[in-house]
Amino acid sequence: MHLISHKYKVIFIHIGKNAGGSIIDKAGGVLHEYMGDNDERLTLFVDIQKWRERYKAEFKEYFKFCFVRNPWDRLVSGYFYLQPRLKKIPQVKKFSSFESFVLGFHRVPEIMRHHVFMPQHSSVAEDGVLFVDYVGRFEDLERDFGTVCERIGLPQPLRLTHIRKSGYGGAPHKNYRHYYSKEMVRTVAEVFEEDIRMFGYTFDWGKLDSVEGKRVKFSYEGHLIEFTFTDDQDHFAKYISKNETFFEEHFLRCLKDNKIVNPGDVGLDIWACICNHTIYFSKIIGVRKVISIEPTLRSFEVMQENIKLNNINNVICRRVAISSGKGLAKCFVKKPNNIGSNRWVPVGENAIPLIGPDGIAYNADMTKDDVYVETVSLTDIVNEKIDFIKMDVEDAENMIIEAGKDVMREHRPGLMVEVSRLNLERFECLMKELDYVQTGESVFAKNRTKKTSTVLYKHREK
Repeated sequence: MHLISHKYKVIFIHIGKNAGGSIIDKAGGVLHEYMGDNDERLTLFVDIQKWRERYKAEFKEYFKFCFVRNPWDRLVSGYFYLQPRLKKIPQVKKFSSFESFVLGFHRVPEIMRHHVFMPQHSSVAEDGVLFVDYVGRFEDLERDFGTVCERIGLPQPLRLTHIRKSGYGGAPHKNYRHYYSKEMVRTVAEVFEEDIRMFGYTFDWGKLDSVEGKRVKFSYEGHLIEFTFTDDQDHFAKYISKNETFFEEHFLRCLKDNKIVNPGDVGLDIWACICNHTIYFSKIIGVRKVISIEPTLRSFEVMQENIKLNNINNVICRRVAISSGKGLAKCFVKKPNNIGSNRWVPVGENAIPLIGPDGIAYNADMTKDDVYVETVSLTDIVNEKIDFIKMDVEDAENMIIEAGKDVMREHRPGLMVEVSRLNLERFECLMKELDYVQTGESVFAKNRTKKTSTVLYKHREK
């Protein structure tokens, strides 16, 4: 509902899912007055022109303000807000997921007329021109509401607390970026084109949240190495903290000693995770360039932070999943305390299933999160001479190599690959077909119960 105060000569236009409840909760006690009586307030969201006519003089004279929100963020908030309240708008029930909702909600008039989803500019602009005096941003709620308080001359600023945390079953939803694929981003941009133009919003694929948590520093071969982790109970964090060295240091030294990775090389770190191996390649071996690839967004953020912490400038970070070709995949975390256990599941009609080390195929139903990533093949991503590939891809190793045989044959890169025992036979056949030989020890030969192990391979002619 909207607020009007004849004492302070101010009108607040409430746009749904923009913290209007918080503003009314605080400001309503001071400004006191609502537009309309109790029976009329329910229509206030959708018929602002009616109230402009009724309060024509006030709309001309009074200070008018509203708050707006990033359309992609607002859509997530509105969707989850309505999940326990579907009786109010049953048309939402026909969509089985947030993805299907985003791709189809704009075709349902009842949804587009609902105050939670209607375009924001429709409440505060006419013929493309704003008729309010001040537009605050949900993203800067406290600051911008303070500006409003100063403008209308309240005796003291009112502190806002965002009192409604949207979520299913009362649980707050994740940052909005978690939920979008590129197609979904484009759809929202088309539906809310005027909001985006008028209020200057974009979809930012960057950081979800600040990467905060445990930091570990240690000295290695004369270099100061630093890592940050979001969880000090994470598998990587506990290992590096306890041992004060790189994770899988033994294999990293084998890569160096067996000249699989050499100074001046260019290589790929596929599923770079926290960038443990990338940092070793860059600072300890002295490679010329590393293309570090990580599909899961949270790990990607940690990876970028660790690159900055170590002042590395020869790394290119890519958030994609290397697979059999171009497509789309869903990401999920298999083990909460192991950032390296993230999985991705190809989706779509032509998606090739991934088989886990327990023999069970991963599928999209294993995750309730709609966290998507683009998939590409080795051929799609390699556009220069590649000298080495480190690959820890959670059971997708054979799929990637099968699709990237042309890259393997042309570049003959050295390999460090974590292989699932169930994939081992086919992996060894691929290595033989591509004329690769194993170097270093075989962990599988020593431990016959281990489900996965890291193996090192070189082309026979190297």
